[in-house]
Amino acid sequence: MQKFNRFYLQILLCCIFIIICDGYDMFMLGTILPSLMAEWRITAVEAGLFSSYALFGMMIGALVFGPLADKFGRKKVILICTVIFSVFTFTSGFADDPTSFGIQRFIAGLGLGGVMPNLIAIITEYSPEKLRSTLVAIMFSGHALGGVVASLGAMYLIPNFGWRAVVWLGALPLIFMPILYKLLPESIIYFMTKNKKSKLVSVLNQVKVDGQYTINDHCPSGATQK
Repeated sequence: MQKFNRFYLQILLCCIFIIICDGYDMFMLGTILPSLMAEWRITAVEAGLFSSYALFGMMIGALVFGPLADKFGRKKVILICTVIFSVFTFTSGFADDPTSFGIQRFIAGLGLGGVMPNLIAIITEYSPEKLRSTLVAIMFSGHALGGVVASLGAMYLIPNFGWRAVVWLGALPLIFMPILYKLLPESIIYFMTKNKKSKLVSVLNQVKVDGQYTINDHCPSGATQK
């Protein structure tokens, strides 16, 4: 079995960080609903629609960004989707009415839905076969952790700074985009289908740290699974 090395760890940490932010974005809405209801004088049913807008966006995002990742690369799509949900979560903190807030929650949902299947795909693709289920489970635990962060953050932020501060905190991933861009690898399958041999060799030699692959080698599709 391929040893779990530093390269695998950096992929796992990148995916966990993004999934924590994804979870924060999803669960923070529940913490601010009472504040939204009081400020905009809306009913519980009307406030509940905000979650529906986000979930509908997630459904469309998953259907759209999944195929796009096959064409343009999973890394690009993951980072673009992360920017989408971070930016529109942040801007929703400036909303002055339920309509604009709901629209921005829908757009943020597009990014949330698009990032999830591609994170699963890329960590599954790179994980050693016998650790695959474990690493996917570890990654998904970050979603619940994001909910915990949202709840704890709201307990402090709402009394001191208002509900908008909870929403603005959702922009945190934007600060880490340069690090994610540097550390998160592109899909091996994407490199193979696009015939990007030099990049494929570079990634494979990080997977297998003794650096045995060269651009003249035939790189098997299961190279990361052994």
